[in-house]
Amino acid sequence: MYFLVSIFFMYNLYKLMMLFFDNTKINRKKEIVSYVIYFFVNVFISTYFPMPILLVTSSIIGFTLIALNYKASLKKRILAICFIVLLSACVETVTVQLISGLKLQLFRRDQPEFNYMFSLVQLILYSVTIILGKFKNIKKGEQVSPLYWFFITFIPLISLYIILLLMYITDIPVFLANMAIIGIMVVNVLTFYLYDRVSVMHIERTEKLLLEQQNKYYDEQFKIMNSSIKATRAIRHDLNNHIAIVSSLIEQGTSQEALQYLNDIKGSYNRNGNYVQTGNIAIDSVLNFKLQEADGQNVDVSFDISIPDTVEIPAFDIVTVLGNLLDNALDATCKLEDNRKIDFQMKYDKGRFLFKIENTYNGQVLKQDGIILTTKHNSSNHGIGLENVRKIVDKYEGMMDIEHDENKFSVTFLCYTND
Repeated sequence: MYFLVSIFFMYNLYKLMMLFFDNTKINRKKEIVSYVIYFFVNVFISTYFPMPILLVTSSIIGFTLIALNYKASLKKRILAICFIVLLSACVETVTVQLISGLKLQLFRRDQPEFNYMFSLVQLILYSVTIILGKFKNIKKGEQVSPLYWFFITFIPLISLYIILLLMYITDIPVFLANMAIIGIMVVNVLTFYLYDRVSVMHIERTEKLLLEQQNKYYDEQFKIMNSSIKATRAIRHDLNNHIAIVSSLIEQGTSQEALQYLNDIKGSYNRNGNYVQTGNIAIDSVLNFKLQEADGQNVDVSFDISIPDTVEIPAFDIVTVLGNLLDNALDATCKLEDNRKIDFQMKYDKGRFLFKIENTYNGQVLKQDGIILTTKHNSSNHGIGLENVRKIVDKYEGMMDIEHDENKFSVTFLCYTND
């Protein structure tokens, strides 16, 4: 019976892990093997070495190895492991204390009622897991600020320490021990709720920033379009004069002057900021805004764009990807005194959207948990941008490849649509 209940415990562990992690893109075989190994190790230790400190330590190590299957930051893994260990300990301790009245002997398999108690513990743990599963935003809380993360993680850690102390105190009244552990459990459930709310606040803040960014691009594009219309009207108004001058220059055999005059007319049109005309207002808005900014900072930009008027990707996602990656490229190359260059390519064909940007930079790359971070001064906001780009990559089951050497940094973004 113990083995069957232990299997149920592994299922509870899996459900608890899913509160924090996404398992859509993982190695399934590796995941199953890690759970199986922990299962047998846990059974072995529970049978032959049923000491609280050893069981808690082995659980922390096992949970850590299992958590490595899932894509997440180090901070989130630490929080998940602390909370799962604490929740399991609280449920076991409270159940044993309230039902049997035993003095914290929940790790003793030699007791006759152990298997029944262990089964009840797993049923209660499953019920608690189902309730906590209502909080859907925990998985999205990757970019919670360090201060919030510290307090949210500190509470489960200190709670776990208190529970371990209670296990070794023999003269504390049972009622007080029960109340203390129930109080600890309530506080940590509220902490879990707080983490969910903080994640919601972060998501709303991110969406607000992206909307503001998108509106800024659209507003600038509207100004560019108005300027282009005015420039076109002016050229049309003086068209006969321009044609007469060009014709006169050609008749006089001064073709170079004629070409220069035509370039001047073209330049007067481009000075309005209308660098790109793809027909897609979202893409035009972002690119024209960023190219205008690059022009003002003496950045040499070359671009190759081949896309249709309509792209089966929401404007919100396009603005997020192009805006943030172009921001990073501009910021990186503008740190140089000279040789400021950006090479930009965009292609859309048969449901594949390919975007590549390569820029010169100073050779400095910041990393955290194996993830490249922005070097901008306002790192909190721009970290949000990079995280959202990664989320869009996952959303469209695409890929983002980052390459760099001492002089050049390139990002390739590929996603698939329903075309």
